[in-house]
Amino acid sequence: MHSIDDSRIDAIKIEPARRHASRTFPPVTFEAEGELIPIKHLLETVAWGHLDLFAKQVVDRVGFHNEAGELLFAGDPDIEPDVEPFEGVLFRDFFGNEVLVSEAAFRRLMNRFFTVSIGIANERGLEVREDPRWPAFLQHAARMEQLAENSN
Repeated sequence: MHSIDDSRIDAIKIEPARRHASRTFPPVTFEAEGELIPIKHLLETVAWGHLDLFAKQVVDRVGFHNEAGELLFAGDPDIEPDVEPFEGVLFRDFFGNEVLVSEAAFRRLMNRFFTVSIGIANERGLEVREDPRWPAFLQHAARMEQLAENSN
């Protein structure tokens, strides 16, 4: 496992999906190929209903998993013993692909993900904004924005 250069993470395009039939997942697409596929697999499958939990856990450096993959933070005492020690944030998909990124690049990526998701919800007037979990998500997103700004 080797770390991906920050510039490659910063170059990942995160855009609103042009056509998106699912009401479960945010209509966000990630332009990521090759080694970056685990990032795409995980982030495109974070459901609207889990976005507040996802944001809280990444801000608090707890990690996250869903049916598509997981992300782990270095130093987390709950990491399985079969995972080699690493520095930064590890994305793993359930196809066995892994990518390691720096915490600084990870924070900037999450800030962009949250910003695009909020923009989509507001521009399209999505019902998710009425969900009682939405204000908590917005608070975690604001915290990630601060963390990202301090990571530059």
